[in-house]
Amino acid sequence: MRNLLIAIILVVFCSVLFAEENEVPTFANLVSKTYNHDIRISSEMQKIYVTSEFSVDPASLIYANYYSVFMNKDIHVEQITVNGKPYAPVIATGLTADHFNPVFPYPQMLADSSLVACHGYKLDDYKAQPDMINFRIRYWFPLPEWQKDAMGMKYVSISTDEFQFPRNLVSDSQVNLKMISSEYYKLKLDTPCEVTNNDGILTQKGSFTDSPTQANKITIYIKR
Repeated sequence: MRNLLIAIILVVFCSVLFAEENEVPTFANLVSKTYNHDIRISSEMQKIYVTSEFSVDPASLIYANYYSVFMNKDIHVEQITVNGKPYAPVIATGLTADHFNPVFPYPQMLADSSLVACHGYKLDDYKAQPDMINFRIRYWFPLPEWQKDAMGMKYVSISTDEFQFPRNLVSDSQVNLKMISSEYYKLKLDTPCEVTNNDGILTQKGSFTDSPTQANKITIYIKR
């Protein structure tokens, strides 16, 4: 009888361990009020280099095992830091809308055929801190093909719903964009950009409100 009781206890214990090991993780969208993107264009390398920075209030983190940032599958990450320390998120696959808290409102983004990937950040060590959690992502993506407008000027266009930049998928956010380039390139947004010229090196700055349900266009013209 005693051996039978021990066997039953072991079966129950192993079942609990198995359930914990196979527990489906919960995801939540990682949101920020402001995103700062510094971009540099390289026609020679056919790449656009980006340094993206944003901060998150730990008090805003709802319950989840991982916090998600969606990025285009074509990006090539060079470095990610969280509060200045190197960090490697998991690339989550096989997710459904029910894996998210609350239920993810854009299930088409989770399909295998989607152009985006879910980067999951485990932030247990940061939830109790009083200060903002600071994220910095350095990466590049292939330069889109040049097109010509009605005047014959060449340009490339990037839409925010292509997720070449991290986005807030819950509420509106402010996006601040800065491009440093030669004087042959012009940055165009829906709002006017501030331009400074330092010996032929242009610094162009602009901002816009990014809505989860409405895409914004970022256009780069080449003057030559």
